[in-house]
Amino acid sequence: MNDIKGKTVSGLKWSTISLIGRQGTQLLTGIILARLLLPSDFGVLGMAMIVIGFIGVFKDLGTSSAVVQQKCLTDDLLSSLFWLNFSFGSIITLAVFFISPLIGFFFNNESVIPVLRILSMSFVITSLSVVQKSLYERDLHFQPLAIIELISSLVGSVLGIYLAVNGCGVWSLVFQTLLSSIAATFLLLIFCPWKTSIRFNLHELSKVKKFSLNLIGFNTVNYFCRNADNILIGRFFGTQQLGYYSIGYNILMVSTYLITGIVSRVIFPVYSLMQDNNERLVTTYLTISKLIGTTTFPIMMGEFILASPLILTCYGEKWAPVIPLVMIFAPIGMLQSIGATIGSIYQAKGRTDLMFGWGVFSSVVVVLGFMVGLRWGIIGIAISYLLTTCILIVPSFVIPFRLIDLQFFKFLNSIKLPFFNSLIMLLALAATRSLFSSNLANYLDLIISTIFGAIVYLSASWITNKQQIVDLYVLIFPRKIRHE
Repeated sequence: MNDIKGKTVSGLKWSTISLIGRQGTQLLTGIILARLLLPSDFGVLGMAMIVIGFIGVFKDLGTSSAVVQQKCLTDDLLSSLFWLNFSFGSIITLAVFFISPLIGFFFNNESVIPVLRILSMSFVITSLSVVQKSLYERDLHFQPLAIIELISSLVGSVLGIYLAVNGCGVWSLVFQTLLSSIAATFLLLIFCPWKTSIRFNLHELSKVKKFSLNLIGFNTVNYFCRNADNILIGRFFGTQQLGYYSIGYNILMVSTYLITGIVSRVIFPVYSLMQDNNERLVTTYLTISKLIGTTTFPIMMGEFILASPLILTCYGEKWAPVIPLVMIFAPIGMLQSIGATIGSIYQAKGRTDLMFGWGVFSSVVVVLGFMVGLRWGIIGIAISYLLTTCILIVPSFVIPFRLIDLQFFKFLNSIKLPFFNSLIMLLALAATRSLFSSNLANYLDLIISTIFGAIVYLSASWITNKQQIVDLYVLIFPRKIRHE
């Protein structure tokens, strides 16, 4: 028990270092590239990434999660998974190369064809390190992973900025992505202690077939659901509108994934160790949900009220159409942040079949919403995303909660204080910004309002939710607390 707790805390620490470093690097790089490139450049990449991301759902055939979830692993199974991934990655790379003209025809944009062909190389490259990365995560060895990911992210960002400065346009974005994948794979192959052998055993693969196939099914419909908006915008409104939408959505993802990505990555292997003990699962889940709410709720409400100075300061006037999108995405991010870890419950319990079924139903609802909102442009699609998220949020929790005997209202009770304290911050900002924001430059408005909002939130939290703040501090600085 203490060993698991210690590894969990260490995993969260190093996952935090990795994610903050990578997201910070990507955010800063994105801001620099947004000032050097055109919205249409981001739109072309967005079109290509729709295809790359969708096919990427299949790149490891669900085997990475299976490695983490399995109670017993053999060398035959791991070697078989390695060669399966490499073979499939090679096939995908060739398939994307040949279908890229069809994608260009669909989007009515030939410039996406060579971009797709270059990016497709990432499939065969990353397939070489799927097993190695999964083993690190299974054993909660996040320190080497953090170092590898930080280095690869930094290398890709440096190349992207260099190419953008030299007028390479969309190719600066393409090669930034590709070089990051190459660097990460190279480092994982060198430093991971497990090395493959020339063994392939179909009987061993059959042990993870059911788990993996259901997970692939869920990831497929979930990806289509999450990218149907990009597909519709790219098809009907073109690269510039898709560029605006992509930047707004990326801000949402950076803000939420900065926290949920840290937790989800570590908590799945931890849940897998607890899969036969619902009581411990519930306690751990509620603790994690409180921590997520404590951090993401104020960030999302802050982005809602400060969307204008945030966009104008970081990206410039040409990105002003992104402002209303950020305001619409903010409440979506708040809801999705607390729901980000429920997939780990399904997987830890081995119920990817139930996860797949819910994924199909919710995807149909969301995509129908996008189609209704299409007539009002990118704002209509964003609003439809918000409305369908609100409609689906309760059942998306209730269904997996039944697997661990957790009552929904008990969950709500665990996150109520972070929500109300964030609401107090939002109201305080709304009441005070009108007094001075119009007389300040955008960057001063953003800095002053952020500091003021943080003070209000932390003060309210210290009065009403002191224990949660202390727990968060202990999680971030465990050694310092023990020393004191």
